[in-house]
Amino acid sequence: MKIQPVQAGAWDPELARLGELIAESRRRFVERLQPYWHEAVSVLSGLEPELRYLRGWPQGVGLLEALAASRARDEARRSTHHGPHRADLMVELRGRPAREVLSRGQQKLVAVAMTLAQLYLLQEQTQPSLTLLLDDPAAELDRRRFEGFLDRVTRLKCQLVSTSLEPESRVFGTPDRVFHVEQGEVRSV
Repeated sequence: MKIQPVQAGAWDPELARLGELIAESRRRFVERLQPYWHEAVSVLSGLEPELRYLRGWPQGVGLLEALAASRARDEARRSTHHGPHRADLMVELRGRPAREVLSRGQQKLVAVAMTLAQLYLLQEQTQPSLTLLLDDPAAELDRRRFEGFLDRVTRLKCQLVSTSLEPESRVFGTPDRVFHVEQGEVRSV
């Protein structure tokens, strides 16, 4: 069903109500995630970036008000420019977006810290049995950073599936099983 621009406004109150609930739930999640993320990013990168949640519409206004203010633009462009679908996480270092000031390696460490932080929070909240897939985790990390990463991963006490370009790599101890993959063929070693 294609909604005509004149009909779209009828949906705004419900979009605003539910969008604000979603945004608040996400804000609370990011708030609970913060201590895990700060600890992981500090250990892995030595940096102290800030993590901010951007809800998807301007601060200081409700979503219904933001939708009304952008109605003409939304109708002209046939898309909704404000709402929870526009939410994002902003990582900043000294007030600047991290992607502008961090090297690729540092960006990778910040992303890994985010993944670890989410796993720690998930494990604390729900105590699931986790399986972590790691693709050559030692790649692009110096020894100190890699050891910090290993320390955080082993604390998760989860099942690990890890790849390595080095056949003798035993970074997580002796594996239960080892496989060799070559040109799409998998065989047990």
